[in-house]
Amino acid sequence: MKKTLLTIAATIAITTSAQAQDLKVQGTEFSGGQFNIEGIIRLDLANTTSKDIQAFKGTILCLDAFDDEAIKLTVKARSANIPANSSKQLSWKASMLSPVNDILINNDAKNFRCSLEDQKIVN
Repeated sequence: MKKTLLTIAATIAITTSAQAQDLKVQGTEFSGGQFNIEGIIRLDLANTTSKDIQAFKGTILCLDAFDDEAIKLTVKARSANIPANSSKQLSWKASMLSPVNDILINNDAKNFRCSLEDQKIVN
């Protein structure tokens, strides 16, 4: 029984390792939500692999026009379900108490360069 569990765990670990950019950010939107009080970031993510992506986690990193780090947000998509070689838009809300919230509400995403770093993917 222990050997079977270890084999399953090893198989899952292998399928969760991502290559450099299995998910690539193709577009970014910032908004303030319904009452302009909750910062929301939307990413158009392209699955550049030949396998469907079931779930992923990573860090959204956005650099401003000065190439300074403006947003660093750890995210997890438990039900991403992005088909192979296609794209999907996903969104996350920042905590109202986070400095990221203010950036998302008061800035235009076109002035930022965002990427998804430290990707861990489940196929």
